[in-house]
Amino acid sequence: MKLKIILSLSLALTVPRAFALDGNGLIKAAASANLELSYSIEKELFQAYQVESHDGEAHVAIKANDAIHEFDCHYHGNEIACHENDHKISLNKKVLSESGLDFLQEGEAAALEKLSFVLQRGGTSLSALTQYKVWSTPGSGDHKKQSFDIWIKAIYKLNNKERTVFVQCHEHGHKSGELACHFAARGRGEPNLED
Repeated sequence: MKLKIILSLSLALTVPRAFALDGNGLIKAAASANLELSYSIEKELFQAYQVESHDGEAHVAIKANDAIHEFDCHYHGNEIACHENDHKISLNKKVLSESGLDFLQEGEAAALEKLSFVLQRGGTSLSALTQYKVWSTPGSGDHKKQSFDIWIKAIYKLNNKERTVFVQCHEHGHKSGELACHFAARGRGEPNLED
């Protein structure tokens, strides 16, 4: 009996935190995926969306501008992040550096690739950028083991509207060198670079 309890406890402690499969978690996932897509497609063009639990995550399908956009969402600490299924970023490197210019530039390249993908879908390109900032912070939530997150705050114009977005990139442990980037409602640890 004691062995069963110990095995159950050790399994519970070693399994990564799965997505909360309650309705509140699904509502947060739908809101996060809709926000992610709204950076490239006008909200007026959204037609429908569906969210369901799938393999320990939430799967969100959104119909917008007569196309289906699919996202997988999971917790990053206390916040939910959604990654679009058809857009993966890989730097083809075994290990990212953890500080300095190379590290910032690796994250910048991944974040700008994600932003470029989203802007193209919205009918524009990186030429719409008017300003951006790059910085790093210690990892948070489920990503503490990856040491650092790379952030970009980008300001751009889309359909004559100025928008500000934050992109957070970090390695996901399953493939070394593959960065996962997603939009965040706000940045963390943004440095003030003004005099």
